[in-house]
Amino acid sequence: MQLTRRTLVAFGGLFGLGVLERLYSTVAAGESDDDAAACGNETVAESVAAGEESDGSDEGSNDEDGDDEAWTLPDDSPLEEIATVSVDALEEEGLEDPMLSITNTDSEARSVSVRIDSESDTALEETNDIPGESVLEVVAGESGTYETTVESGSLQSTTSITASGECPAHTEITLGDSGVRMNTSMRC
Repeated sequence: MQLTRRTLVAFGGLFGLGVLERLYSTVAAGESDDDAAACGNETVAESVAAGEESDGSDEGSNDEDGDDEAWTLPDDSPLEEIATVSVDALEEEGLEDPMLSITNTDSEARSVSVRIDSESDTALEETNDIPGESVLEVVAGESGTYETTVESGSLQSTTSITASGECPAHTEITLGDSGVRMNTSMRC
């Protein structure tokens, strides 16, 4: 086989692309490890700054990952409680009489934006992850009508939920590969 200038240039180009691809994948893997470590440190730092001591256990947690503490309600919110619970543990550890349940049926965590407006003010406006195969539950603390918008990627659901002591409403939003499903029921 006779090596020509054109053949050498072609082999050199292919070799160079292979080296660049390998270098890029090595650098990208290192950056994601650094990002994950930074995120973990921020969470610990925020907990310590808030006056909470962490011994590494998930005591009092509603799910395996301790993600129920990632969602928080404003101090003046008319909502009473919010928590993330594994689908498998929902019956034992779920909140009592939630007005809203958002279920992530995927095996991977899903970023979700939730906005709940009460009749007088914004009760909750937050974007966070719902772990795979988990449910985010929200309990109303005051009777009234709550305008609720849930977004995840290109999926969006908007509904009006009326919470009352006489006939509590429960809206269940399910997010998955097939889209958004919503079901509202009343318990009278």
